[in-house]
Amino acid sequence: MFTRVTGLFILHFSRILGAISVDEDLVLEKVDNSYTITATVFPSNATNKNLTWTTSDESVATVDNGVITAVGPGTATITVTSVADSSKKATVHVVVGDILVPAIFADDPTLGTLQGVIDKAEPGSTIVVAPATYNEQLIINKPLTLLGPNADIAGAAEKRYPEAIIKGTGNGLSQLLEIDAENVEINGFTFDDTRIDNYNNTTGTNTNLIGGIAIVNNRFINTSGTAIYLRDGRNAPGEYSKDIQICNNKIETIISAGTVDYNAGSGIIVMGAEDLRICGNIISNAAYNGIQLARNKNATVTDNIVTDSEQTALQIAQWNEGVHRISGNTFSTKSEEKGAIRLYGFTNNYIPEFNISNNKIENSHYGIQIGHGDAGKSYNDISEANYTLSDNSFNEISENELIIYLNQEPSDNDVAEMNSLFKEVYGEEYSSKAKTNEDPFTYVVNILKVGEGKEFTTIQEAIDAAAAGDVIIVGDGEYTENLTINKAITLKSLNGRESTEIAGTITITADDVTVEGFTVTAQGYYAVPVIHMIDIDNVNILNNTVVADDTAYGAIGTSSAPAKITGKISGNTVTGMIMVGTDGAVEVSNNNVTLTTASTEGICFYPVGSTAEITVTGNTVGDVTEGNVQIKVNERPASVNEKTTAVEMLAAITADNNGATAKLAWLSDSIAVIGATGYLTLQAAIDAALDGDTINILGDCTLIGATANNKDLTFVGNSSKPKIEFPQGKDQPNYQTYYGCEFTFENLTLQCEPDKNYQGIQPDKVIARNCVINGKFWGYAKDLEFTDCIFNQETSYNIWTYSSNATFKDCKFYSKGRSVLIYNEGATMNNPAEIKFNNCEFYASEKYEEKAAIEISTYAYPHQAGSFNVEINNCSATGFDTKTKAGGVVLSAGLANLKEIGVGRLLVNIDGEIVYCDFNIINKTQIKGYNTIKEAIDEAMAGDEIFVSAGTYDINTITLTKPISIIGEVDEQGTKLTKITGVFGVASDEVIGTTLFKNLEFTTVSKPILLGTADGQKLDEIVIDGVVFAGHNTTKYRTLGPNVDSPNLVINKLTIKNSKFGVSLGIYLTGDIGTLEIIDNEFNIPTVHWGTSYAAVNINQYLTADNSVNPSGTYTVSGNKIILPSGASPESYKGVITNQGLGSLSNCPGGKELIANGNTLYVGETQDTTSPFINDAIATANATLKVYNETLGKYYNTIEAAIAEYNNAENGDYTIIIKDGTYKKDSIMIRQQVDKSLTIKAENNLKAIFVNENTADSTGIFHISGGSKYDTGAVTFEGIRFELPAGANIDCFGIKLLGESDGGTIHRYASNVTVRNCEFIGNVEKSCAVWSGAGSQPKNILIEGCKGDGLTALYNGYGNGITIKNSQLTNARGLLNSQSTESANELVIEGVEATIDYQPSKDMDAIKINGGRLTVKDSNITLYYNGANRSSGLIVIRGGATIVINNSTLTANKVGGDYDVYTFYGMNPANRSNTVFEGDIEDFTYGGTFEQDVTNIVEELEAAVSTFNDAKQEVIDEDEIGVPGEGEEPEDEEEPEELDIAPLDTAIQEAIATKEGVAVSQDGTDLPAAGTYWVTQMDMDALDAAIANAEAAKESAKTQQDVTNIVEELEAAVSTFNDAKQEVIDEEEIGVPGEGEESVQAEEPAEDEKSVEDEEAVEGEEQEE
Repeated sequence: MFTRVTGLFILHFSRILGAISVDEDLVLEKVDNSYTITATVFPSNATNKNLTWTTSDESVATVDNGVITAVGPGTATITVTSVADSSKKATVHVVVGDILVPAIFADDPTLGTLQGVIDKAEPGSTIVVAPATYNEQLIINKPLTLLGPNADIAGAAEKRYPEAIIKGTGNGLSQLLEIDAENVEINGFTFDDTRIDNYNNTTGTNTNLIGGIAIVNNRFINTSGTAIYLRDGRNAPGEYSKDIQICNNKIETIISAGTVDYNAGSGIIVMGAEDLRICGNIISNAAYNGIQLARNKNATVTDNIVTDSEQTALQIAQWNEGVHRISGNTFSTKSEEKGAIRLYGFTNNYIPEFNISNNKIENSHYGIQIGHGDAGKSYNDISEANYTLSDNSFNEISENELIIYLNQEPSDNDVAEMNSLFKEVYGEEYSSKAKTNEDPFTYVVNILKVGEGKEFTTIQEAIDAAAAGDVIIVGDGEYTENLTINKAITLKSLNGRESTEIAGTITITADDVTVEGFTVTAQGYYAVPVIHMIDIDNVNILNNTVVADDTAYGAIGTSSAPAKITGKISGNTVTGMIMVGTDGAVEVSNNNVTLTTASTEGICFYPVGSTAEITVTGNTVGDVTEGNVQIKVNERPASVNEKTTAVEMLAAITADNNGATAKLAWLSDSIAVIGATGYLTLQAAIDAALDGDTINILGDCTLIGATANNKDLTFVGNSSKPKIEFPQGKDQPNYQTYYGCEFTFENLTLQCEPDKNYQGIQPDKVIARNCVINGKFWGYAKDLEFTDCIFNQETSYNIWTYSSNATFKDCKFYSKGRSVLIYNEGATMNNPAEIKFNNCEFYASEKYEEKAAIEISTYAYPHQAGSFNVEINNCSATGFDTKTKAGGVVLSAGLANLKEIGVGRLLVNIDGEIVYCDFNIINKTQIKGYNTIKEAIDEAMAGDEIFVSAGTYDINTITLTKPISIIGEVDEQGTKLTKITGVFGVASDEVIGTTLFKNLEFTTVSKPILLGTADGQKLDEIVIDGVVFAGHNTTKYRTLGPNVDSPNLVINKLTIKNSKFGVSLGIYLTGDIGTLEIIDNEFNIPTVHWGTSYAAVNINQYLTADNSVNPSGTYTVSGNKIILPSGASPESYKGVITNQGLGSLSNCPGGKELIANGNTLYVGETQDTTSPFINDAIATANATLKVYNETLGKYYNTIEAAIAEYNNAENGDYTIIIKDGTYKKDSIMIRQQVDKSLTIKAENNLKAIFVNENTADSTGIFHISGGSKYDTGAVTFEGIRFELPAGANIDCFGIKLLGESDGGTIHRYASNVTVRNCEFIGNVEKSCAVWSGAGSQPKNILIEGCKGDGLTALYNGYGNGITIKNSQLTNARGLLNSQSTESANELVIEGVEATIDYQPSKDMDAIKINGGRLTVKDSNITLYYNGANRSSGLIVIRGGATIVINNSTLTANKVGGDYDVYTFYGMNPANRSNTVFEGDIEDFTYGGTFEQDVTNIVEELEAAVSTFNDAKQEVIDEDEIGVPGEGEEPEDEEEPEELDIAPLDTAIQEAIATKEGVAVSQDGTDLPAAGTYWVTQMDMDALDAAIANAEAAKESAKTQQDVTNIVEELEAAVSTFNDAKQEVIDEEEIGVPGEGEESVQAEEPAEDEKSVEDEEAVEGEEQEE
C-alpha cells in the first residue's frame, strides 16, 4: 500500500454517438485518491444513453460510474462504452505515482523543482511529472521511476498528450540527464537538447553498475551527441550489468558534437550489459551509428526502424558473449563503406552467436558486413563467432547484400562457413569466392547457367568463361561433349542425374572442384576412368551415375602414378571400377558398384602413400571373378576407417561395406600378421611371436607343430572366420605340446578330422570365443573355455575333454547323436576336473543308441581313474537317445549319462540339484565334491559349508584363513560318524563371518581346535556345536584354546554348545573375548588342573595397553553338566576361573553382563548341589574396572586413564560413566578444547562418591583448564557426590576452575562448565564447592539442581556468567562470593533455597558482588548473622553494580554480636553511589549505610509517579472544546453559554426557498419548455443534505462559533446549487467542439451539427484536454 498516492490524470476521448464533454481541468493534485469525470452523450435526444466504465489495470486505478480512484503507481486506461453500440467508446489515459511534480514548478522554480523532488524521494518511489517544459539538468542517484504524461505510449505514436519536456540550453553538446544508480525507469517524456548517459560528473567515470535501467516511450529532438549512452563502468570481459531495456523511443535528427562515442551522434550506445533488450525504437538521420553495441552478453535487437544513418544502422563490435538475436528490424545506411549491419572484432575466446533473421535491409551500399574492413585490423570474425542468417530481405542494395572481411588467408573451415552464409543469403546455387588475394579478403558470388535459353549452350563454354569459385548450373538435357575442368568451380545439374546426361568423359585437373548430379556415359573404350582426376585436392564427385564401356575397367578415379587425389566420392552409381590414388584424406562412401567384364576389383586404392587416410564405408560392390576381392588397398596407408593395424583395417573394410571381401595387397600372400609384419605360415608367426602377442589370421592355415613354450598368444580372425587346421595329435609326427602357454582363438574356424583321435593341441589353457569347431576336438589342455562357439560333427563326439577343466558358455553342438565325452585319462583322484555347461544347446541329427548329449566316464582306463565335478545349467538337448548302456546311469534323459562307473569320484549338478554324487567331501555352497578335506578348504570361499561324510580323516594340521563351516555326519541316534585326527587352526584374521565346527569327533587330545594361531589376531565369530573331544584320564590337557598364551587375541563372539570334553581343562581362553556362550556342554573332568582344584573353563581376559577391554556382549554359562571323578570333593570344583582371581564368574572382566544358570555338578554319577560355584552364586572379589567411556565403548582401571584419552583426543563428544563406589582423588586435570566436549556422570545418581584425598593444600578433585578463547567445548558433571574429609583445610574440595599459566601469565580459562544434580558435603571451615583463583576468568558456569551442606560457598572466586539455579544450601557460610570487578559480569541466582549461618570468626559473606549485574529471582535466602568484627548484609556490594530482585524473599536476621546486619550492605560511599536497583526491591526492609540511600530512591520514584499522574489528560471530542490561541492557557470548564440560533433558522429558510421552481433532470431534454431551470439529482441531493445537517446542528451546537460555522457551510451549499442550475434550451442551440477545443455553449447552432447522422459522420475525431 502507498501511504500517499498522488495522481496525474490525462483524459483522452473518442466520440460516443457524436461527442463527449469532460469536466474541469485534467491535471489535478490528488485529493482523497479519487476524481470524477462526466461523459455526456450527444445528441441529447439519443434513445439509449447508458454507459459502462472499465479499467485496464485495477492495481493502478479503478473506476465506478466515472469516479476514478488511484490505487498504485503505473498507467491505466479508463474506457467508457455505449451500451447501445459497443463500438462507440472513449478512453482516459491515467498516470499514477507516489509523488506528483506539478507544472507550476516549471513556471516558478522558487516553488520547487523536478530535481528537488528527485532528491527528496525515497528509493524505489514513482514520480509523476505534469506536462510542462522543465529547464533543468537532472541527476538520478537512487532507484526511481519517472513517469511522464505519455508513459507507456510509444515515442513514435501518432497521438501523444501534452508533453513533459526536459529541455537543454542549446549550447553545443546537449545537456546530460545523469543516471548514477541501478533500477531507474524513464517513461513517457520528450528530451529536447538533452541526452541520457550514466557518466558521473563527480567521479569523471561511468557508473560501475547500470542494471535494471529502462528508457522507454520517450522522444529525443534537437540532440547534439549520442542520445542514449549506457556503459558499465568496470569495462572488463565477463562483467555485466543486467536487465537493461531501451524500447519504443523516437530519436530523430542527431548531430555530432565530437568524435568519441558519447558525442559522435549515435542514437543508442550500450556497453557491458547482459540480457539487453533494444526494441521498437525509431531512429533517423543519426550523425554516426544508429545503434552501437559492444561488450555485451545475450542482446536482443528487435522491431527497430533505423534509417539514413551516416554510418551503420546497427554495429556490434568488440568482445561479446552468448546469443544475440537481431530480428524484425528495418535498417538503412548512407555509408558507402560500411554495411547497414556491421559485426566485427570478436575476441576474448567467447565465440558469440548471432541469429539474424526476418530483417528488412534497404537503400544501402552493403547489406550485412562481417569483419572490420580496415586492412590494419587482424580480426578473423568468421572463426571467432557463429552466424545464422535466415529470411532477411534486401531492397535497393547497390553493391553486396553480404560482404565478409577477414584480413588474413581463410582456412578450409573459414571457407566452408562463409559458403554456408552466402547460400543462406543468395540461395543454394550460389557459393563464395575471393574477390582479391590481397589486403582484406572480400567474398562475393557469381553464377553461370548452361542450357537452352541460358547464357551458354555447352558446358565447356561455361567452364571456359567461369572464374575460380563460380557455380555452373546445367539445365536438363543431353550434352555430348568431353569436358575438361581446369579451374576451381562447382558443376551441378539443375534437376539431378535423371534429367541431365553427359555423353562423354570428364577430366579434372584443378583443385576445389565439385561435380554433382549427372549421368556420365562413356562413348566407347577409354584407357582412363570416365571421370578422370589428375593430381588434385578437394575434389567432390557426388550423386552421379557413371557408366564405363564393358571393355574398359575404370569408371571414376585416377590413372597411374603419381595421380593422387584428396576429396570425396560419394553417392554414385557406377559401372566399372572406382580406382583412387591418394596420399591424403579421401572418402569413398555409399557408392553402388557393378563391375565390367574388364574390371578386377570394385574399389581399388592405388597408388597409396604412407600418409593416406582412407575412409571407405557404406559401399555395395557386385560379384568379382575368382581370385579377386571386392575392395583392395594396394599399399599401406596411415589408416583405413581410422584403424591403423592391418588386421583392423581389413576387418573394418568388410564390416563397414556390407560384408565386402577385402585384401591388403601389401601383405602379399601372408597368412598371419603380427603388427605390420606378415608371415607365410601360421607356424612361422608363432615362432616369431613374443609372449602376449596377437597373431591375426588372414586366411586358412595349418598348425603343424613348432615349439612355442612359455608364450601366451592370441589368434584373431575376422567375420569370415578363416580356418586353422589342427594336426592329428599325440602319437602322430605333427603333434605339438605347448608347455606353459595360454592360447586364445577368436573369430576362427578350428578344423579337426571327424574320425581321428587326438586332434588338438596341448597348451596349459585354450580359450575359444565366437569360433566354429569342426570335427572331433580333443581337449588336451589343462583348462578349456568355449564361449559363443558352434561345434559341428557328423560321425563322432564334438569334443573329448580328456580330464581337462572345461567351461562351455552359450555354445551350440551339432552332432550325430553324441556331443561331449568327459573322459578320465589324465585326471587325478585328488584334483577333480571341473566341467561346466551354461546356456548350451545340443542337437542330434539322428539318435545314437544309448548315448546322450553329454557322456561321462569314471572308469579306470589303462592310465588312471579321474574325478569330476560336472555342472549343467539351463541347457537343452534335442534328438538324443534317452537310455544308457548296462551299468550306466541316466542323469538327465537325453542330456547327460554316466556311461561307466569306476573308481573315480563324480558329482553332477543339474540346475542347482545334485543328481549324482559319490564324493566323501562336498562343498554344499558351491555344489562341488572333493577327495580330501584340505582340498575342499583350500578352494572354499568365505561362508561356504563343507560336509564331511562318515569316515576317519587324518588332516595333520589345517589352518582356516577364512570363515567356513565344517560339518560332519551323524546317525539317527546322534552319534558322530565323522572322525578327525589332527588339528584345525582358526586364523581368519579380521575377516567377517562365522567359523563353525559341527558334528565332529576329534581323536586328538590336546587342542584339536586352535582358537587363534598367533597372538594379535582378530577373529570374528566361532561356533563349536555338537563336537566330541577325546579324553585323557591322567595327563593335564587343554582341549580348546589359542595356540600360545595370547594376551592380544580378539574374538568377537565364541559359542561352545552341545559338546563333550574329557580332559582336565576343557576350555582355556586368553585375550579379549567380546561375547562368550558356554551352553549345554558336558565336562567330564578326570583330574585336577591346578593344585587340588578342578575347573571346566579358564578365562584369562587381558587388559589392553590403554587399560581398556571390550565391554560389549555378555558371558553366558548355562545348562552345562560338570562331572568330577568319583570320590572328588565338591568343594574342590572352582567353576570358571578368571584372571580376577579364583572364584565365580560374577567378577566378570570388563563389567560384562553375566548369565549363569541351569548348570549341574556330578561327582561320579551322583549330583551335588553344595558347591558354591555351580551357578556362580557367590561374588568373592570386587571388580576393579569402574570407569566406562560410553562414547568409545571402553572400560578403564582409573578415571585418570579415561580422562587422559579425552585430553589427548583432537575432537569428539565423550561421556564417561562412573560406577558406584568411593574414589579418593585429587587434582585430575581436564583440558578443554574447541572441538570436543566431556560429560562425567554417575551410573546411579549420587552413588559415585569422590573424596578429596589431599587434606592440606588448596586444590580440587577436578581441575579444569580451558582454552585461550571462550569457545571451548562443554564440560558437564552429573550426579556426582563430593565429600571433604573431616578436619581438612582446603579452600576448594570439588571443582577448581584455574587456568594454566605460561611464563607466569594465566592464559587458559575454563568456560562452558555445568555442574548438575551433584551434592557437596563440606565442614564449614574451608570448603568451597566450585572455586576460581585470582587471575583466572572462567565464563559461562552453571550450577543446577545441586545440594550443599557445610560449605564455605557454593561458588567462590572470579568469573563472568555465573548461574546458580534450582539448588539447595544448608548449614552454609556463604552462597556466592564473586570477586570479579568487570561491569559486564552477569551473576544469576534462580530458584535457590539457602540458609546462611555467618559466624564471627569466618571472614565470608552470604552473597558478595564486586561489580556487574546480580539477578536474584524465585529464591528464598535467609541469613543468620552474629557479627563480631563488622556490620554486613545478606548481599554485600563492594563495587558499583546493578541489583535486580524478582519474586524472592531475602531475610537478614541478627542473632548476636556487636554489629548490625542488613539485606543490602555497601562497603563504602562509592559502592552505594554506583549501585542501581531494579525489580521489586521495595518489598524488602533495608539496613545499614544503604537504608537512607534506598529511601531517597523510593521517594524520588514516588515523586515521578505523581508528576506523571498530573500530566495525564483525557481524550475528548474536538467539537466539545474550543482551541486556545497561541500562547493562551486552556480555560476552566464553565457553564454552557446561551446560544443564538436565529441566524441558523434564517439560513435554513433561504436555502429552502432557493429550491423552489428548480426541476431535476439528467440533461434537461425531458423538460417541456425553454426557460425552465434544472439541476441533476446529485446537485439536488447535495443541497438537501446541507439543509438536514443545519437542522441537526440546532441541537448539537455547543458554542456560538459552532452556529456560525454551520451557517457558513449552508450558505456555501446554496451557492454551489445556484452555480449548478441550468436553463432548458433548444438542442439546436449547442455546437460540437473541434479537436483541441473545450465544449462551450453556442448562441446559434452550426449548420453541420443538426442531425445525428452528421454527428456520426465525424466519429473517430479526438478531443483532448
